[in-house]
Amino acid sequence: MIAKQPFDPRNLTIQKKLSQFRIMYTEDYSRLIRTFANNEIYSEEEGRRKMREYRKEWEMIKRLEDFSKKVSYSPEELVKKFYPELNRLYCGLLKNVVYASTFDFSNYRGVIKDPAEIMELANGFALVRDYITVTPCSEFECVLTRVFGDRMREAKDALLFSETNDKVFPLFVLLDDHVFISHRTSFLVYFLLHPIIFKDIFDSETVRRSKELEASRARDAFEKAAFKYVPNVKDNDKDPGLQIDGLAGKESVVFVVEVKSWGLTTFYEHRNKHRYLERDLKGVVDGIEYTTKEGKLYERKIPSLLEKIEYVKNKMRDHGFDPSVFWVVKGVIVIEDYPPIDEYKGVKMIGLQDISKL
Repeated sequence: MIAKQPFDPRNLTIQKKLSQFRIMYTEDYSRLIRTFANNEIYSEEEGRRKMREYRKEWEMIKRLEDFSKKVSYSPEELVKKFYPELNRLYCGLLKNVVYASTFDFSNYRGVIKDPAEIMELANGFALVRDYITVTPCSEFECVLTRVFGDRMREAKDALLFSETNDKVFPLFVLLDDHVFISHRTSFLVYFLLHPIIFKDIFDSETVRRSKELEASRARDAFEKAAFKYVPNVKDNDKDPGLQIDGLAGKESVVFVVEVKSWGLTTFYEHRNKHRYLERDLKGVVDGIEYTTKEGKLYERKIPSLLEKIEYVKNKMRDHGFDPSVFWVVKGVIVIEDYPPIDEYKGVKMIGLQDISKL
């Protein structure tokens, strides 16, 4: 915090603290903010600016699209099509323990078998423009029974917030024997529940996209930045076999490239997340792979990036780089978002979006 003017600490009110001090991001926190922004998660002020920026595009979409058409997706199809939106909603609303305790839907497990049941329940009542939908509790219970059948009682306990049931998320709110229903909030919760209820499907799509990053997206970014890129370099003479994600060459510099799909996760505001990421990045350089099972940390020796750099120095011709050119060989680790460190033992750490700055 930076004081805008001299102050007496004995007389600081909350109002003076807010008006007389400027909050500055540390370098570590700036990286975190950039990662959030890279996933379109913003502060309220920046979010409103983005809304104004996209307003013209949204008005054009409203004129051209037919919103009366209803499209149905299986859970697999929805996760695949809307993965970026699901991930930013999931990670944004579970970015720290305070948020996670607010958006805690653990009591839905075993009761809600498909998030579509949430929308089926909400859509059992008419959407009223500019007003929240209200229905008598008896009518709400009828629709609840139609949607959930013999799970009706458990569903009511999980979904209906009231004076006597105030530990659940207030999705449907009981007040004076009437239930208040927000279709838009129901849709957001429906969306958010996919990574929670269909975690296996969501995790499988995460793995698929991770492989896509390693196989093509990083290569495309290097080639767009005018690098010659040689993917999937192997040396099977070593034990264990040595494998390099790619070699990127430009202006007499060759980068030995390691691509990791490490990016935004839940609880990303917690310092431990960044400590673990820094540890794993250094592990790639040093040749140590870390895994955690049942709360216990395990280490496994793997070929280090430093070894791979030495291998490439001696095998330039084998991989299409003219040995008569004095090539400088360096290492770089590319991750999905912004790494917590810039360099370690001469190896650069960058996000995918910063490849053009190499």
